[in-house]
Amino acid sequence: MLSTQAETHKPIGNTAVDIPLGKVFEDGGTSKFYVLPKVFEQEVCNGLDKDTVCALLLKKNVLYRKDEGRYQLKVRLPGVGHAWTYCITDEIFSLDV
Repeated sequence: MLSTQAETHKPIGNTAVDIPLGKVFEDGGTSKFYVLPKVFEQEVCNGLDKDTVCALLLKKNVLYRKDEGRYQLKVRLPGVGHAWTYCITDEIFSLDV
């Protein structure tokens, strides 16, 4: 669940360019990565079908979503504004697939 309190964030990825690769937000001890769609498709899916990847991440409880049938959610990112993102929790690093 997204925190209603002010969230701390730190940029990740290539800071040499003006395109953020994602943001990390702490929420009650859980880090959430807000990944922009183009980066998600290129880096996370890496040639795999994005709907299949999303379904697997959702099944493993590491993809957060608000609406049934939609894998992305719209959030306001510092320095970016409102953007559609994929929200992935830090538990992705402990997956055994």
